[in-house]
Amino acid sequence: MRKRLFLFSLALVLLISIQPLNAAMLDYYMGAYGDSESIGSIGVRSEIRTHVYRVYQVEEDSFWVGTHLDNGALIEFGYSLFGKSTLCEYGEVGAGNSVTCMGGMLQNNEYDPVWAWAYWLNQSDHYFGIGQISPSELNGTWHLYSITPDLKGEWAFLLDGRQVATARFPPTNSSDAVWILAEKTSTLASPSSLGPVEFRNLAYLRQNGWHNVTELYAYTGCGVNNCGSVAYGVASNGANHIVAGTSLPQSENGALLWSSVEPTPLWTDLLPNVSVLFYGSLIVGVSIIAIFIFLRKRTKTT
Repeated sequence: MRKRLFLFSLALVLLISIQPLNAAMLDYYMGAYGDSESIGSIGVRSEIRTHVYRVYQVEEDSFWVGTHLDNGALIEFGYSLFGKSTLCEYGEVGAGNSVTCMGGMLQNNEYDPVWAWAYWLNQSDHYFGIGQISPSELNGTWHLYSITPDLKGEWAFLLDGRQVATARFPPTNSSDAVWILAEKTSTLASPSSLGPVEFRNLAYLRQNGWHNVTELYAYTGCGVNNCGSVAYGVASNGANHIVAGTSLPQSENGALLWSSVEPTPLWTDLLPNVSVLFYGSLIVGVSIIAIFIFLRKRTKTT
């Protein structure tokens, strides 16, 4: 699993900020990626549990399902939390965070999550889209976020099975394992809390349908040279189920979090069973021989 290099930014907010943000932008992410069988897939999905809380205007919290693609791009879909702001609904971000808004404007209040997608052409250029989430998207509820090819030969973003957006790029296979991430983007020297948020049932799409991943590995890092002592982490919460964010164990990148695959036992693990089998067979063998000798003697005496 290669290191994540594309970072979702505050460009959606910077477009309409009252004043420019001169502070350095920091980016932290933690989550999990699936097993190698998901490499080469043509779609990805996961359930994400909504956790709504206050976010500062100079921060953005996002919770993604996504993957790297074999054309060098990255695609992701999930939900985001912003401070009170006016957001561009669809646009392009170029080098230096220059923003071209090609959609309408969305008035976003505190505690209002929005669905969001991003398609990164490279490390500096990406397209994005956001939209209001229905009132049914209540705090603590589970929702399914899916990225799949559509009949027009473009990328479709589905929320609970309903298509909410399209990225007009030709679908291509994944080049890495699929992943789920919690991400904090901030200009604060000491970023605030992140989530925690739960993810479950990470799956990938092949020609013969959807397949759940069989393993999850920790996926952690930051978009700065030193991640510092930010208390974000990730932990397993059961089968194909993780929780990521504040006050969780800080697992090493690549550490196994969960597996449905039974490990192959070492030969030393088999010794107790071999011993039982050996001595059991020996006792049975000796008993048979003893009975045979006894019967022969009895035959001779008669």
